Amino acid sequence: MKIIRSSTEKLVVELGKREKLLLLNILDLYPLVPSSYQQLSRAGGVKDTEGSQRLLDEALSEQRADNKRRLRQFLGDPTTFEQGQSGCRMHLSQSDLEWLLQILNDIRVGSWIALGSPEKKVSGLNSKTAPQFWAMEIAGFLEASLLDAWDGDTGI
Repeated sequence: MKIIRSSTEKLVVELGKREKLLLLNILDLYPLVPSSYQQLSRAGGVKDTEGSQRLLDEALSEQRADNKRRLRQFLGDPTTFEQGQSGCRMHLSQSDLEWLLQILNDIRVGSWIALGSPEKKVSGLNSKTAPQFWAMEIAGFLEASLLDAWDGDTGI
């Protein structure tokens, strides 16, 4: 990932063909955080916990559906990726970048949850856990790369 242009409003990065394919494959996994993972409160103090939890679950479900729609539009928009000989240029507004980071974080955290929320190094990788580990690491790498690219010239 190479910075082409960076300002407070827009980021343009160059992606190789493999990098773009990697990004598209990772984004295809969204959402990964299980719906049941977000709990309203563990401390109590809520009168109707079941009803409130149901409202939270519905709101999160709507947000995930909106994000999936926006993701399809973003990836299908001809102005997002500008094709070149060795790859493409990806154009991101500040709001697109922040939203894309949230999507990548969902994939990273959802993969971590699927691995059993390990506190230390993941061990015992096998054919079942390797895809979650791969998704967690690649999503984290993409998040860090995008943040570095944005931070590189804007001072954000």
